[in-house]
Amino acid sequence: MTDIQLLALVVVLLLVVLFLGHPLALSLGALGILLGLVFLGPSTLPLAITKTYSLMCNFSLIAIPLFIFMAYILDKAGIAKVMFDGMRDLTGGLAGGLAVATDLVCTLIGASTGIVATGIVSMGVIAGPHMLKHGYDKKLTVGCIMAGGTLGILVPPSIMLVLMGAVAGISVGRLFMGGVGTGLLLSSLYIIYMLLLCRRHPELGPPVPVEERARIRTRIVRGIKGVSPPILLILAVLGSIFMGVATPAQAAAIGAFIAIIMMIAYGQFNLENMTSATTETLKISCMVLLIIFGANIFSAIFMAMGCGRTLGDIFAALDNKWLFIGSTMLLIYILGMFIDWTAILVLLIPIFFPIAIETYGLDPLWFGMIVAVNLQASFLSPPFGYALFFMRALKLPGVTLGDIYRSSLPFLGLQVVGLALVIIFPPIATYLPSIMHW
Repeated sequence: MTDIQLLALVVVLLLVVLFLGHPLALSLGALGILLGLVFLGPSTLPLAITKTYSLMCNFSLIAIPLFIFMAYILDKAGIAKVMFDGMRDLTGGLAGGLAVATDLVCTLIGASTGIVATGIVSMGVIAGPHMLKHGYDKKLTVGCIMAGGTLGILVPPSIMLVLMGAVAGISVGRLFMGGVGTGLLLSSLYIIYMLLLCRRHPELGPPVPVEERARIRTRIVRGIKGVSPPILLILAVLGSIFMGVATPAQAAAIGAFIAIIMMIAYGQFNLENMTSATTETLKISCMVLLIIFGANIFSAIFMAMGCGRTLGDIFAALDNKWLFIGSTMLLIYILGMFIDWTAILVLLIPIFFPIAIETYGLDPLWFGMIVAVNLQASFLSPPFGYALFFMRALKLPGVTLGDIYRSSLPFLGLQVVGLALVIIFPPIATYLPSIMHW
C-alpha cells in the first residue's frame, strides 16, 4: 500500500466513524488505537499512554475548567440580564438598536466566559422574546443571537485559544490578545450590517417605542451600571495577562474569584447555585478534555503511521503561500460543517503549523488567529453547527428550523469577510500581542 493509499484509507475510516454518531472522544481514540495495532504493532499502546500523560502534565490546560467555572458562576449570577437591560437602555432608541444591544452583550459574555453556549442560551432566553415582542424580524433576531454567541469561542478567555496554545506551542496570552482584535472586528461587522439593514428596512428592527423609554439621563446611568461589572471583570482577567502580572491559568483563577464576588453582590450566592455551577463545570470540562485526549491519541498514531507527513507533503508541494492558506482555510471550513472544533484543532494543527512556519515562513500567531476565526465560523455553519442546535432547543415562538438555517447565512458571509480582512491586514490580530509587556 502506497503512502497516498494509506492516507486515503485512514481518512475514509475516520469519516465513517464520525458519521456513525458515537461519542467523539471514544470514536477517535478507539480508531487511532485500532489503526496503530494493525499498522504499527504493540508499540501503539505505550505511544497512546505517553501522549495522554503529556497532556495531563500540561499546566496551561488548567485554564479550561477554571474559565468554564467562571462562566457558570456568571450565568447563575444573572449577569446576562443585567447587561442586556443596560445595553437596551443605551441603544433601544435606534432602528435595530435591540439587535445591536444583543450583539454587544454577546461580545461581553464571550469576553467574560469563553463559552458559546452561554451567550446563545442566555440571550436566546432574555433577548429573543423581547426582540420578537417589539416586532423584530425572526431571522434577524435569531441570526444576531447566534452570531454574537459564537464570538465566545474567539474572544478571550477562549477555551479554543487555550487548547491551540497548548497544541501549537504558542503563548496563550499572546493568542488572547490576538483574539481581542479579531473578535472586535467581527462584532463590529455584525453591528454595521444590522444598522444598515434596519436603516434601509426599519420594519425589520423598529426602535423601542418612546413611551417605553426613560429619560436620556436615566437611561445612560442605568446602562453604565449594567455593563460596568462585566467590563471590570474582563479588564481584570485580560489586563493581568497583558501586563504580565499573571499567566492565563492564574488569570482564570482571578476571574473565577471575581465572578464569585459578583454573584454575592447580585444576591445569588447560595448552595444551590454553587452546586449547579460546580456540577456543570465538571460535566463540560470532562467532555472537552476527553475529546482532547481521544483526538490527541488519534493524531499521534496518524503521525506515527506517516499519514501526517504524506498530507504535509501534499500541502507543501503547492509551492505558493496564498494557495496554501486558501487550501487550508477551505479544508478547515468544510470540516467545521461536520466535525467538532476540538478534533479539527488537535488533528490538523500538528500537520499545518510546521508547514506554515518552516516552508512558507508565516507568523505562527497570525496563522493561528486565522485558523481560530475559521473555526469560529464552524459553530454557525449548516448542517451541524452547534449554534443552530442551541437555538433550536430554545423553541422561540414562531421560529422554525428553516428560519434558523436561513438566518445564519448573512452572518456566515460576514465571518468570511472578517477572515479575509485578518488575512489581508495581519495587524488586526498581531498588533496587541506585539505591545504586550511580556
